[in-house]
Amino acid sequence: MEKRTSGLIASLVITAVIMGLTAFLFFFLSSAESRSTNFYVAFGYLLFLELISGLYLSFVYTARSELRTKGMWDFFFILGIIISSYAVIGFLTVIIFALFNLIVATNKVLITAVVIESAFFIMTGALAYFIKARSSSFE
Repeated sequence: MEKRTSGLIASLVITAVIMGLTAFLFFFLSSAESRSTNFYVAFGYLLFLELISGLYLSFVYTARSELRTKGMWDFFFILGIIISSYAVIGFLTVIIFALFNLIVATNKVLITAVVIESAFFIMTGALAYFIKARSSSFE
């Protein structure tokens, strides 16, 4: 098997294992009666964060030589910073809402926070793409 293909498969398997561990921990550490809408929103959001992080790392790992030759390495470096920041902020949001769930967090507040974070992530990714497109070609 080619090194690039085996690396892609390995990184995708690692991402799937991490997502499986998250699912196991979420359902193992909670009782069926305590699972509310916040539980499922937080669970889905963390799986989404793990998925985009894993896919990004898989892509950059397998295509790094092509990215350097096409002059896109700087764009994907910035995109990596944006994705990492989004994942950390999203993880902290879920932790904060889990800690303060009984006091202030409601379904609407958590969903609003997730939507705002996601919109900010999409806007910063698009901004990075447009800045790269204006500064040089993607050849």
